[in-house]
Amino acid sequence: MHSTRTGVGSVRFTQLSLPITPVGTPALTRYRRLVVTGEQPHSRGFRGSLPVKDDTAVTNEDVKKYNLILFGDPGSNALIARVLSKLPFTWTEKELTFGKNRYTAAGHAPLLIQPNPLADGRYVVINSGHTFREKELASLNYLLFPRLGDWAVLKVGAKAPANPSDPLEEEVIRAGFFDARWLLP
Repeated sequence: MHSTRTGVGSVRFTQLSLPITPVGTPALTRYRRLVVTGEQPHSRGFRGSLPVKDDTAVTNEDVKKYNLILFGDPGSNALIARVLSKLPFTWTEKELTFGKNRYTAAGHAPLLIQPNPLADGRYVVINSGHTFREKELASLNYLLFPRLGDWAVLKVGAKAPANPSDPLEEEVIRAGFFDARWLLP
């Protein structure tokens, strides 16, 4: 698949998708919170819910049928661990590397979309859902647009909000688009 700005573009898509939640223990408990912030606004804002599966329950048919939205880290989500070596970045318990840039895994999270290396014609999205928040969702439709490119690195704050539906403290460190071969520029 070639990266184009039509059809995919940013960390989002509208094709048949299946959010996959991690069952394992994440290196950081904050990664589990990304599931909550990505999933809950969909049911409230779009009057429907997405089917959601645990990573251990995903079948080969699911992989072929759906674009997979994978939450967690390589230690907590078996599907992230399975596709990671075929993606254009590295992620260990200690370090996240995008191109020449290195970040501590303890305080950073990747968000991205890539062709699914396990299924032709499908995509994987890691740690992302809608890139707008409750404030925009509660307001006007014209505010509901993607805010990131094909990939981003977030700095995730140490504090988890008391209310699980409140967003995490996070800051976009870098974001951009992959080239036509889905590689970092």
